[in-house]
Amino acid sequence: MSNTLEKLIEKYPNKPWHWGKMGISCNPSITPEFIEKHIDKLWDWKCLSKNPSIKSEFIEKHIGKYWHWGSWCLSVNPSITTIFIEKYIDKP
Repeated sequence: MSNTLEKLIEKYPNKPWHWGKMGISCNPSITPEFIEKHIDKLWDWKCLSKNPSIKSEFIEKHIGKYWHWGSWCLSVNPSITTIFIEKYIDKP
């Protein structure tokens, strides 16, 4: 794990980290592996939807989560492929 913030959170897990909106969820350096490890936290899935490290495979693995499909969310994520868009063309 090369992410400094992730290392800090792992080192001090009992601190009152803010996981949601305007918190860790909005940090673009947060990795899918870290999210997976802490999947039970109160993530802001709208912020995570924009994270360029989030790839189609991760979204599909956690398809039941509250992903934001529309403008300024998954649609601005540079990691989302046209194949993924076509597969979920029924989403807003």
